[in-house]
Amino acid sequence: MKLHPALAIALTLLTASVFAAESTAPPKPWGAVPSERQLKWHETEYYALPHFTMGTYVGQDWPWGGDDASLINPKKFDADKWCRVYKAAGMKGVVFFVKHHDGFCVWQSEHTDYDLEASPWKNGQGDMLAEMAAACKRHGLKLGVYYSFWDRHRADWGKPGYLPHIKNQMRELFTNYGDLFMVWIDGAHGTGGYYGGANENRNIGGKHLTEYYEKTYREIIAMGRQLQPNACFFNAFGPDVRWCGNEAGHSPETNWATIGDYGLGWMGYPFSDIGKFISTLQTGDEGGELWIPSEADTRIRAAAAFWRDYTMPKTVNQLVDTYYKTVGQNAALDFMIAINPDGDIDERDIDALMGLKRQLDRDFAVNLLDKATLSADNVRGDAKQFAAAEAADNDTMTYWATDDGVSTASIIVDFGKATTFNRLLMQEYIRLGQRVNSFTLEILEGDVWRKIAGSTTIGYKRILRFDRVEVRKARITFNTKAPSLLISNLGVYNAPLILEDPTVKRDKDGMVTITGPEFTQVLYAIGKKPKAKDYKVYDKPVSLIKGGILNAFCKDPVTNEKTDMLTTEFGIGKGKWKVVSFSSEQQNAHGAERAIDDNPQTFWHTQWQGGQPGQPHHIAIDLTDTVMIDGFTYLPRQDGRDGGVIYDYEFFVSQDGKQWGKPVIKNYFGNIQNSPQQQILRFDKPVKGRYIKLVSQSAIGGHPFAGAAEIGVLGTITIER
Repeated sequence: MKLHPALAIALTLLTASVFAAESTAPPKPWGAVPSERQLKWHETEYYALPHFTMGTYVGQDWPWGGDDASLINPKKFDADKWCRVYKAAGMKGVVFFVKHHDGFCVWQSEHTDYDLEASPWKNGQGDMLAEMAAACKRHGLKLGVYYSFWDRHRADWGKPGYLPHIKNQMRELFTNYGDLFMVWIDGAHGTGGYYGGANENRNIGGKHLTEYYEKTYREIIAMGRQLQPNACFFNAFGPDVRWCGNEAGHSPETNWATIGDYGLGWMGYPFSDIGKFISTLQTGDEGGELWIPSEADTRIRAAAAFWRDYTMPKTVNQLVDTYYKTVGQNAALDFMIAINPDGDIDERDIDALMGLKRQLDRDFAVNLLDKATLSADNVRGDAKQFAAAEAADNDTMTYWATDDGVSTASIIVDFGKATTFNRLLMQEYIRLGQRVNSFTLEILEGDVWRKIAGSTTIGYKRILRFDRVEVRKARITFNTKAPSLLISNLGVYNAPLILEDPTVKRDKDGMVTITGPEFTQVLYAIGKKPKAKDYKVYDKPVSLIKGGILNAFCKDPVTNEKTDMLTTEFGIGKGKWKVVSFSSEQQNAHGAERAIDDNPQTFWHTQWQGGQPGQPHHIAIDLTDTVMIDGFTYLPRQDGRDGGVIYDYEFFVSQDGKQWGKPVIKNYFGNIQNSPQQQILRFDKPVKGRYIKLVSQSAIGGHPFAGAAEIGVLGTITIER
């Protein structure tokens, strides 16, 4: 049979087109790409970092190392409950805190006597890690371990004899507790410690610490690759996962998963420029030779990483914001969850985690692209397998791709009708590298495209929030310096609007103002545990000159929707306070009065121009009233720099400002460099006095300076002047 010539030509063209589409080569990898273990880590996205160790019992985030092991008694520990909570919260894994800087181990280790065998829990036979490993397996959660190289308990820390101990313990963790998805190595270190009863300072920071740990760390990584091939190692600069550079719960908008090969050792040494060190951690390096993506660790309770009864979890709004600024900005998120001394998760923390899950479920309930039509102005080889629709098929293994040499391309979304939305989710096909330098989101108004949002990198996942729009068509334009573009997943959502938390501020005269969104009611009550009848509608500033705890929330009077409770503890009002002495000050911009001006954006700083007097430093304050002082607060500078941030301190109280006696409290601000938040220090018992003095014995980074954004006092005024 002979075919009609026109039909023959058509069939020939169709066959050629199909053959061309099927033979279109995929893009080649560009730059560094993730390993299989890193890809699995990326998919985990969000996991728990429960904090339970000696710090749970002694009121310090970084215990000294000499506390009695008999304090540890988690009598209500239930690994299944922990896992049920974490899974219900949407988490996919648990990084279990097995040893912190104090040296106490929550597993049965053959290489120390400072572990659960020395505790009364289960008559010394308990193994929290073993129970957690079994529970994770039952509940389908990934298990990781957190381990600190620093050990303030052992006599040999800082000496060669300690290094085999680390390897012995890591081998136990690698071989006795099943598969691990992550090995989280904490590189923090300080100076002082119990050290087997020596109670001394051992300063081996910087280059010397790198030399001390480097060979052992490399050997442990090699051991892990053999015994736990699927485990990603976390340290400041990897080698598998890097730190995001802060514990505030956010990564920057520009966040490359790639890092330059600086030949870095332990904790990023030899980076000598701390500013470059932090900025590289935060943003990564475009075109870097190594794939080392970012993880953000942050506290579910703002005031402390470990359990403190007086702290409260962050509000759902704050947790949602954290999620968008971490997972939504190409980082993984792990929440430090403070476990109470009974080994249980506080119900308030559970409520907060469930509130976050409910809100995220609402935000991403319906992907509006499921009923939309997608087209692109460039498709690689015009092949169907690289068409725009492949970016919206709910399969991250398929992707839209452009021809090589295309640096800018767009996907147009046609919803078919006017559609309302306020979220855009994007994912690159990172198996072939991270490529997008920037993107813009536009909507079609008449015949004109109007930009409504845009930013820089995407990576594994990027989620953009913006004001609601209602349109039929939208356009997403991507820009790259790579040979081509690849987008594996897109989502467009209409997240429900939620009430914003109230804003609470107090001036120097002790007057508190509370503001909320327009058309809402603000209700408040004063006290630690107020009842429902105690709440009042806010209509004018509230006096808290004597300090106290204020609880506030916003309510929509039409829908009755409420925000979470925002609890704020205020110290004694500073309206009449006076600085009576100080070691030095940088006049004008950073005078000593800035430490008590109730403005967290200003700060006292000791002199650095025309001379730099060294430690110790002090600042003494007249409260002008006699106060039964329960404790004090210290807020370090809030401008992102660490010069003058106090580490070792002493705090004195005096009746006359002349006789100071012994310090009421002498300690250190453990993790203040990574988490420069307000520090709350409570005394064992109240101390009566009118004058206070904060003495700095050392500062972060060994600086000769000292400073404070705010110093406060918790207590009760007994005699008013």
